[in-house]
Amino acid sequence: MTKVLAITGCMGSGKTTLVKQLQLLIPECRILFEDDYQAMTQMDPEHLRKWISDGCCIDELDLHGFDLEIRRAIAGSSRDSGASDTKLLIIESQFGRAHASLKDLVDYQIWIESPLDLCLARKIFELTGAYEIASTQALGVGEIRGFCKNYLDQTAYLLRKQKLLIEQVANHTLVNDRSVPYLVDQALGVLHRQAFLL
Repeated sequence: MTKVLAITGCMGSGKTTLVKQLQLLIPECRILFEDDYQAMTQMDPEHLRKWISDGCCIDELDLHGFDLEIRRAIAGSSRDSGASDTKLLIIESQFGRAHASLKDLVDYQIWIESPLDLCLARKIFELTGAYEIASTQALGVGEIRGFCKNYLDQTAYLLRKQKLLIEQVANHTLVNDRSVPYLVDQALGVLHRQAFLL
């Protein structure tokens, strides 16, 4: 039977890095990324402002079939090959079981706690092409300024709200203020203790 592990955290907390490292280390593991399905990051600025002023109800955010893809992976009929051998499905998610469409699908949820200044620094580092982004996709100074303005106007507030809401429904919190190997070791320890890695 496939177990579903949700890795959640703020933008820049290390979710993607952790999920990809776990996939390399855990046999019969598959990963799905909520960002491939959600449309919040493409939301019209006026619509986003209204959503924030109306209380930021995350269930109003359409995940565009992310829950259906999780169900397919659990059933072994995913659009990707090899899903039938999946013993552990790891989903990288902003919300995990805090979103109504995912609530009954997640067996265990980890929240990655990371100081917001580190999260912001990591994200800017990524956007400037320092990580895996090809240099042709790296943002210029004007785009980085726009990103920072949005961060000051809306994103920082949303990240604080996210932490308060999502951390409450997590089974475990991992602190990411050191190295990637340290974070991975913490996560593997949790999965062993919870019998996810038998």
